[in-house]
Amino acid sequence: MNTYNFADKLKTERLHRRLTQQQVADGIGISRASYVGYEKGKSIPSTDILQKLSHYYNVTIDYLINNSLYGTDEQIENAFKNVLDVGIQTRLLLNLLNREGLPILYNGIRMNSYQIKTTTAILNALDQIMNHHEKGIGKEQE
Repeated sequence: MNTYNFADKLKTERLHRRLTQQQVADGIGISRASYVGYEKGKSIPSTDILQKLSHYYNVTIDYLINNSLYGTDEQIENAFKNVLDVGIQTRLLLNLLNREGLPILYNGIRMNSYQIKTTTAILNALDQIMNHHEKGIGKEQE
């Protein structure tokens, strides 16, 4: 088990749900000190505790202990929505700045036309991925 990734995932899951370490510890029936040890990567939980953590956070044990990037269907869907939101906001901002004739900056440096075209191409690719993803979800529900 890669304890750093495991510890990182525990903390991410807890913070995402706006829970305290004590709330999680109480929820799975262990002491706060034990949970803190897992979250800091100082100790490794038993398989029984791993199972309780996976049920508590509604993720797979594989997600918790391996270097995988996937989670629950809901987490994956939320990630897609977040990416889509960022893409939409970026596109709107680019269009507004372009329409107003204002410079488009990245990290305080003016973007040239090639960089703007590349960013637009990335946003177009993002749109295609999101459309494909949404069509896939529709087919699964039928």
